[in-house]
Amino acid sequence: MQAAIIHFEVDLRGTSENPPDNSAASGFAKVNIDTDIRSMYIDLTFSGLSGLTTASHVHCCSAPTAKAPVATQTPSFAGFLLGVTSGSFTTTST
Repeated sequence: MQAAIIHFEVDLRGTSENPPDNSAASGFAKVNIDTDIRSMYIDLTFSGLSGLTTASHVHCCSAPTAKAPVATQTPSFAGFLLGVTSGSFTTTST
């Protein structure tokens, strides 16, 4: 059986929030989900936050206008640096 790799590329900006906001912050994430070994790889960069990071997690799966529930560990990924306004983060979780 061959693994199915689901690949996402995500532009992170205030207009994509629910509800949308006028934040000047931006970011980009690559996410690969391997359905065979049930793992998720995340490569993320972000900058321009008006406040300090307080948590890091992924929300999934709902209609674009609905509030999506948190789908990963909470409140943050292990090793994610909190208390910053910019940074990068790479992890693989199973």
